[in-house]
Amino acid sequence: MRVLAGPGTGKTHALVDLYEQAVRERLAGRGEILVLTFSKGAAGEISRRIDERLQDEYGEAWISTFHSFCDRLLREHTPDRDRLLLNGFQEFLVMRQVLAELDPALLGPLEGVRRSDAFARDLLTFVALMKQNLVHPSTLMLAAEASAGERLRVLAAVLPVAPGA
Repeated sequence: MRVLAGPGTGKTHALVDLYEQAVRERLAGRGEILVLTFSKGAAGEISRRIDERLQDEYGEAWISTFHSFCDRLLREHTPDRDRLLLNGFQEFLVMRQVLAELDPALLGPLEGVRRSDAFARDLLTFVALMKQNLVHPSTLMLAAEASAGERLRVLAAVLPVAPGA
């Protein structure tokens, strides 16, 4: 079942009611129901309300965000164990390593902030933003060359070697 509605329309209430009904009427066990939402806050609120209502030993409930659910599936069932999924801290460490090994000429005017933790975090945020907006590194490079902005050219050059890109 999919519940689509705007803010404040009772989605959480409806999901909790349906979940409780399915478990109490033994239509499904907690480990057989998947509840996905977009935010950690909503997933936490749904879990809290269900726990308050059912007050049982629930074992392995599947209530999470889309991202954490997919991450869990990939970690547990990845066909290629040599390909790793990185959590946020691991991405940060890899980004710092990438920056440390990067040709200084590639960073141009940003060379002075190469070892800055804030710069590494900002680059990771930039990579995530480009991915969310489906901007391919080659498209960004073309835009950077057309704009003649030095910083954008540097970011476009770093994007293909950045973790998660």
